[in-house]
Amino acid sequence: MSGPLHESLEKLALHDHICIFHRSKEELISALVPYIRIGLSRGEKCLVYCNETEREEILNGLKRKGVDIGSALARGAALVVQGPTPHSRKGEFDPDALMEFFRSSARIAGSEKYTGLRLCVDMAFAGAKDAPRERLLEYQWKLHVFLAEQAFLCLCLCGMDDFPADRLLDLLRAHPFVIFDGKLIENFYFIPPTEKSRKVEAGRLLHQRLDRLLEWHGQLARIRRQAIRLTRFRDITASFLAHAAVPDLLNRIAEGVVSLGSPMCWIGMAKPDGSVEPVASCGAKKGFLQQIPVRWDDTPLGNGPAGVAIRKGKPDIVRDVARSARFGPWREQALARGVLSVAAIPLREEKAVIGALIVYASKHDAFDREAIEELSAFALQASLVLRSTREYQQLSLSEERLRTLFEQIPAACFTYDREGNIHHWNLHCRRLFGQPPQEAVGKSIFRLIVRPEDEKRTREIIDRVFSGESFFNLQWENHAPSGEFRRVLSNTVPFRGKGNEVELGISVNVDITRQVEDRRALAESEASYRALVEDANMIAVEIDPEGKILLFNRAAERVTGYPAGEAVGREFLDFIAEPERNQAARTFREVLSGKEKEGTLTTIVTREGAERNLAWNVTAIRNEDGSVRCVVVLGVDLTEWLRADQELAGTIRRILDAGRQKVCGQTGTGS
Repeated sequence: MSGPLHESLEKLALHDHICIFHRSKEELISALVPYIRIGLSRGEKCLVYCNETEREEILNGLKRKGVDIGSALARGAALVVQGPTPHSRKGEFDPDALMEFFRSSARIAGSEKYTGLRLCVDMAFAGAKDAPRERLLEYQWKLHVFLAEQAFLCLCLCGMDDFPADRLLDLLRAHPFVIFDGKLIENFYFIPPTEKSRKVEAGRLLHQRLDRLLEWHGQLARIRRQAIRLTRFRDITASFLAHAAVPDLLNRIAEGVVSLGSPMCWIGMAKPDGSVEPVASCGAKKGFLQQIPVRWDDTPLGNGPAGVAIRKGKPDIVRDVARSARFGPWREQALARGVLSVAAIPLREEKAVIGALIVYASKHDAFDREAIEELSAFALQASLVLRSTREYQQLSLSEERLRTLFEQIPAACFTYDREGNIHHWNLHCRRLFGQPPQEAVGKSIFRLIVRPEDEKRTREIIDRVFSGESFFNLQWENHAPSGEFRRVLSNTVPFRGKGNEVELGISVNVDITRQVEDRRALAESEASYRALVEDANMIAVEIDPEGKILLFNRAAERVTGYPAGEAVGREFLDFIAEPERNQAARTFREVLSGKEKEGTLTTIVTREGAERNLAWNVTAIRNEDGSVRCVVVLGVDLTEWLRADQELAGTIRRILDAGRQKVCGQTGTGS
């Protein structure tokens, strides 16, 4: 099984049979401690069958690793058997006696309500070292039968120096799982104990097969580590898609690193003040990260792996904690927890480094190129989580703004499904339609706001909306709760979801009752105005800001000879005599800029080509925003008056000339 030994042991279950081939007591204790700790955590009774020396070493090892073994012994959850035991009869190894002892222990564990019995058996102490080979194979067969029948699992302890090679080879064949060199290995050399083994050269074959097991295990471990990593990435991705909180996602990434064998991992974010803030961890005891202040600026506390990785933007490794000078500020705390090497991988958001993934190892120089690539994948996952989470937060903020806009927009907005049932109903709907959201949502628009005579037309519109059409400026009447009829202007459009499918219809409604009334009053006023203009003897012309004629009354028709149908739409300058057009254009621009003109004299050309002299008053009519709506020109025809004036002036000149001639004649004759 791939992964660290403690994680592999977690996968063992009742009825499993394992053998550890250990070359030192430290190697034995390293396997026994997690094996027993897991059993206690599962509510199993743990029985260790060993000598007194090993008993003390096991108990001390459990205490060193933080297992409350004293409490377990006190309540009977753990039992270490030593001294004379019923394993032999008449001084010989007796499998039946040993099985009877195990069976009795299993019955007691069951009566005490334990979930099972977890057994450790020192094979040398049990007497198997000197037993005949046939008797040892008989024991293994009976143990297999016993394991299949009882809620029980067994770990056999075999020292490499305690047995001859042929016995070790027999023990190797007899166990489906083997612990060797700190790894739990599925044993493909396993042969059920009932079959007879071939005689081989024991020592050579044993070591050869153990080496092959290690080689096979290494290959399988790499494959399984990749599978574990991919599984962790899948879980992290699934959590992200479920919108898990950022700390939870980062903690899962740290857990993923620890699941590959690292005793501790944490993620730190670079702060503007130069500090590194831990935001997620796995395997770190409470308070540990607070005891190791880390910075990323160029200070002694910023020269550790985390600070250098953040500052330089590339992985940084301390291969030997005990000898690294720059790791001095944290050495004591790290060594006290068994940390011998450290690696840090930078976290990025786009191109900027924003933090680091820090990983500890319990052996020197634990981070080779393959390990760094593996950790970089987790660091990339953390970076993606941070970036995507920020994007998601921005999206959530955008959605919240849209929701606020939906509620506060000065229009009655609601959504509906194909059947006309209301899904969303903003507060302005209450003002227009009278129902609050809690009373409207879930109900049909045909019950709340659509008149019976409008139902057929409304259903046709809904069908077309869900076919993808949009409708604008629909006007209809609504019977308000107050009893009065309101005029409503509606726009209704499809709302498309995933796959561009129409999920809902959106309706935006504005009360235009007052506008309709104002428009009617304005129309009546304009009709009166136009009647007045048409019936007046004064020439009246409306010109738009571009200089085109909008209105041409009857008086203008009489004076110019052009009917209104020909004049409307033409440039007003077309009617001005050629020599005066530039001046007329300047006057028009001045009026647009805000000046009013009174008594302006202009010569126009009639349809027949005659010239007429007109006096004008020119005024700009403006909209509420100050822009020019139109220019109104009111004028009178002075042609006849000016002609009469000219004739009168001529008569006066002739009379004066005649008078002067008479006076001159009288002077010449001397009278």
